[in-house]
Amino acid sequence: MAGFKKQALAWCLRAFLALLLFLSGVEHLRDQFRFLNSVLNYRIVYGLAAVAFAVLLPSIQIVLSVLILHNRSAKFALALSIAMFALFFVAQLSALARGLDISCGCFGSLREESISMFTLGRTLCFAIVAFFAFKVAESHDVCR
Repeated sequence: MAGFKKQALAWCLRAFLALLLFLSGVEHLRDQFRFLNSVLNYRIVYGLAAVAFAVLLPSIQIVLSVLILHNRSAKFALALSIAMFALFFVAQLSALARGLDISCGCFGSLREESISMFTLGRTLCFAIVAFFAFKVAESHDVCR
């Protein structure tokens, strides 16, 4: 029974992350100009690098959402998701430290909000959920 509970927990965490990444990716694809503007507002990447990031990231999020649900690729996708959430955390932390009052850009028009300690903490929680899902999958070989 304990094995079933761990599998169920791992599946729920993976489903949550997949839905989160899918919705975010679709929303960013739906309004790429708004997302590019959000990327530029962070003042970390500019020009062609910002355009490439704004074009590629939504597709990467959607692909990761599918891979997370596929047993054979879940660990790989979860590891990439951890890295992606860590990148988002560092970008938000940097913007907060520089006193930027900008939109998070996290979920496009689904949820407009300025970066804050709340968005920073939420992003950290997403990274922790991805890490936990990875560890559960790894330690119990859930993703076979």
